[in-house]
Amino acid sequence: MNRKNSWSAFVVGAGLAGAAQAQSQLSTYNLIVRDTLAQANRVYGRVIVQNINLAGEDRVVEVGTRLGSSNSDGITPIPSQSTPSLLVGGYINANDDDDDDDDYTIRVMNGSAFLDNTSGSAPSSRISLQQSSNGATIQRANPTGSSQAATFDSVFNAVVTEASTYATRASNASFSSSGNTTTFTIPASTSVRQVVFSLTEAQAETIFENQNGQVQFNLNGRQVSSIDSIIVNIAGFDSGANFSNLANFLGTITSDLSFRSRVLWNFHQHDGDITLDRSWYGSILAPEATLEGDSDLVGSAAVKNILFNAEIHGPAWTGVPEPSTYAAISFVVAVGGMTVWRRRRASKV
Repeated sequence: MNRKNSWSAFVVGAGLAGAAQAQSQLSTYNLIVRDTLAQANRVYGRVIVQNINLAGEDRVVEVGTRLGSSNSDGITPIPSQSTPSLLVGGYINANDDDDDDDDYTIRVMNGSAFLDNTSGSAPSSRISLQQSSNGATIQRANPTGSSQAATFDSVFNAVVTEASTYATRASNASFSSSGNTTTFTIPASTSVRQVVFSLTEAQAETIFENQNGQVQFNLNGRQVSSIDSIIVNIAGFDSGANFSNLANFLGTITSDLSFRSRVLWNFHQHDGDITLDRSWYGSILAPEATLEGDSDLVGSAAVKNILFNAEIHGPAWTGVPEPSTYAAISFVVAVGGMTVWRRRRASKV
């Protein structure tokens, strides 16, 4: 049996009590990693990850940096220090191949950490688990019995569902290029609240893999409040193909946090690497891809693996799913909750 399917339940602390509470997972977590986190240095918000496998010289992973108080990064402070800001479902390990006796630190700045320990695994003796002196705790087992409980499966499967569902939305907005600058233009009509752009693999390569490239959005006279979500579906990059960003972002997406929180880049087919060589603005949804690079992500991310030597700032994605997407996510969460109930019931027989 897959190990992650053996978990019972854990407190998620934010809105996954049942189908009626379903929402985008990127509205709750600043970083979602379906498999392994290897290097992410600092994540401003909440993190849910299957495994942590650290490598490199004296690596420090810091989570929950902006969860303690109001901030300008679009991170919602946690209601109490008992709220989980780091959830690890699998193993925590250090992969040191150079025999330099490097030390590794996982630091929880705000909130609490829950580390699954059901199979007896434990962090390496060379990994230091630290929390700031603000009442936060680190627990070596996932808590059970909460009315707001869900499996890791329901979180991870929900982002896969989101990616595939958003990808089916028909494009209702256009982009154009002039010289090295590409402009994504929001429809002028305020009746279009869910804005969808579509890029092919070739178009994405032309726009982003040009080190002289520039990317901007044109609000077309609209107020940000008149837009619920902006989804850019990027097709292709499957069969191990890689995507890298060498372009610079300009204008509204860099200066307006409220606008930036509405932008989601959906790499729904991507199963290779996404490399950020320049700062990236807006959230990334790529549940089969590996995120790497050394430039900051100014948004949130849901990926399969992360090998990232930079910071993940925020904001969380605040886009409002369409009814069909909402129903699909609700179904996934409901099934996850039923799985938890069945396993816990079976354990009592």
